Amino acid sequence: MKPKTRAALLECVGGDFALLREIVALFAEDAPRQLEAIRKAIAAGDAKALAMAAHTLKGAAANFDPGEAAGLALRLERLGRAGTVEGAAELCDALAKAIGDLGTELSRLCDEPRP
Repeated sequence: MKPKTRAALLECVGGDFALLREIVALFAEDAPRQLEAIRKAIAAGDAKALAMAAHTLKGAAANFDPGEAAGLALRLERLGRAGTVEGAAELCDALAKAIGDLGTELSRLCDEPRP
Protein backbone atom coordinates (compact mmCIF):
# COMPACT_ATOMS: atom_id res chain seq x y z
CA MET A 1 0.00 0.00 0.00
CA LYS A 2 1.38 3.36 -0.99
CA PRO A 3 -1.07 6.26 -0.78
CA LYS A 4 -0.62 9.42 -2.72
CA THR A 5 2.12 11.59 -1.32
CA ARG A 6 1.16 14.29 1.12
CA ALA A 7 1.94 16.88 -1.56
CA ALA A 8 -0.47 15.18 -3.97
CA LEU A 9 -3.14 14.90 -1.28
CA LEU A 10 -2.67 18.56 -0.34
CA GLU A 11 -3.01 19.52 -3.99
CA CYS A 12 -6.39 17.75 -4.05
CA VAL A 13 -7.62 20.01 -1.24
CA GLY A 14 -6.10 23.24 -2.51
CA GLY A 15 -3.24 23.15 -0.02
CA ASP A 16 -5.57 23.22 2.99
CA PHE A 17 -3.79 21.00 5.54
CA ALA A 18 -6.64 21.30 8.07
CA LEU A 19 -9.11 20.09 5.43
CA LEU A 20 -6.85 17.16 4.56
CA ARG A 21 -6.67 16.13 8.21
CA GLU A 22 -10.47 16.43 8.48
CA ILE A 23 -11.01 14.25 5.41
CA VAL A 24 -8.57 11.64 6.72
CA ALA A 25 -10.39 11.68 10.09
CA LEU A 26 -13.73 11.16 8.34
CA PHE A 27 -12.29 8.23 6.41
CA ALA A 28 -10.92 6.73 9.63
CA GLU A 29 -14.36 7.09 11.21
CA ASP A 30 -16.42 5.79 8.29
CA ALA A 31 -14.26 2.95 6.94
CA PRO A 32 -14.88 0.65 9.94
CA ARG A 33 -18.64 1.20 9.56
CA GLN A 34 -18.49 0.24 5.90
CA LEU A 35 -16.38 -2.83 6.71
CA GLU A 36 -18.99 -3.84 9.28
CA ALA A 37 -21.76 -3.37 6.69
CA ILE A 38 -19.80 -5.61 4.32
CA ARG A 39 -19.38 -8.27 7.02
CA LYS A 40 -23.09 -8.16 7.87
CA ALA A 41 -24.06 -8.43 4.21
CA ILE A 42 -21.80 -11.46 3.80
CA ALA A 43 -23.18 -13.12 6.94
CA ALA A 44 -26.73 -12.50 5.74
CA GLY A 45 -26.00 -13.66 2.20
CA ASP A 46 -27.19 -10.25 0.96
CA ALA A 47 -25.33 -9.68 -2.31
CA LYS A 48 -27.06 -6.36 -3.01
CA ALA A 49 -26.03 -4.91 0.37
CA LEU A 50 -22.51 -6.26 -0.19
CA ALA A 51 -22.27 -4.44 -3.53
CA MET A 52 -23.53 -1.18 -2.04
CA ALA A 53 -21.22 -1.16 0.99
CA ALA A 54 -18.21 -2.27 -1.04
CA HIS A 55 -18.90 0.44 -3.62
CA THR A 56 -19.02 3.10 -0.91
CA LEU A 57 -15.77 1.94 0.68
CA LYS A 58 -14.09 1.60 -2.73
CA GLY A 59 -14.80 5.24 -3.50
CA ALA A 60 -13.56 6.44 -0.14
CA ALA A 61 -10.34 4.43 -0.33
CA ALA A 62 -9.66 5.44 -3.94
CA ASN A 63 -9.54 9.09 -2.88
CA PHE A 64 -6.30 8.30 -1.07
CA ASP A 65 -4.91 5.24 -2.84
CA PRO A 66 -6.26 3.67 -6.02
CA GLY A 67 -4.34 0.48 -5.23
CA GLU A 68 -4.90 -2.45 -2.91
CA ALA A 69 -7.82 -1.35 -0.72
CA ALA A 70 -9.82 0.09 -3.60
CA GLY A 71 -9.06 -2.99 -5.71
CA LEU A 72 -10.24 -5.39 -3.02
CA ALA A 73 -13.40 -3.35 -2.49
CA LEU A 74 -14.02 -3.45 -6.25
CA ARG A 75 -13.72 -7.24 -6.23
CA LEU A 76 -16.29 -7.42 -3.42
CA GLU A 77 -18.57 -5.02 -5.26
CA ARG A 78 -18.38 -7.19 -8.38
CA LEU A 79 -19.25 -10.30 -6.38
CA GLY A 80 -22.28 -8.54 -4.97
CA ARG A 81 -23.36 -7.27 -8.38
CA ALA A 82 -23.04 -10.84 -9.67
CA GLY A 83 -25.55 -11.86 -7.00
CA THR A 84 -23.21 -13.86 -4.80
CA VAL A 85 -21.27 -13.58 -1.56
CA GLU A 86 -19.26 -16.74 -2.21
CA GLY A 87 -15.59 -16.09 -1.47
CA ALA A 88 -16.39 -12.67 -0.02
CA ALA A 89 -15.33 -13.44 3.56
CA GLU A 90 -11.69 -13.97 2.58
CA LEU A 91 -11.70 -10.83 0.46
CA CYS A 92 -13.25 -8.91 3.34
CA ASP A 93 -10.45 -10.03 5.67
CA ALA A 94 -7.86 -8.84 3.16
CA LEU A 95 -9.76 -5.58 2.69
CA ALA A 96 -9.86 -4.96 6.44
CA LYS A 97 -6.08 -5.32 6.60
CA ALA A 98 -5.57 -3.06 3.58
CA ILE A 99 -7.87 -0.40 5.04
CA GLY A 100 -6.02 -0.60 8.36
CA ASP A 101 -2.68 -0.21 6.59
CA LEU A 102 -4.01 2.72 4.56
CA GLY A 103 -5.36 4.41 7.69
CA THR A 104 -2.03 4.00 9.46
CA GLU A 105 -0.13 5.50 6.53
CA LEU A 106 -2.58 8.39 6.18
CA SER A 107 -2.27 9.16 9.89
CA ARG A 108 1.49 9.14 9.55
CA LEU A 109 1.34 11.50 6.58
CA CYS A 110 -0.91 13.88 8.49
CA ASP A 111 1.33 13.76 11.56
CA GLU A 112 4.49 14.67 9.68
CA PRO A 113 5.70 18.19 10.37
CA ARG A 114 4.28 20.68 7.93
CA PRO A 115 6.75 22.08 5.39
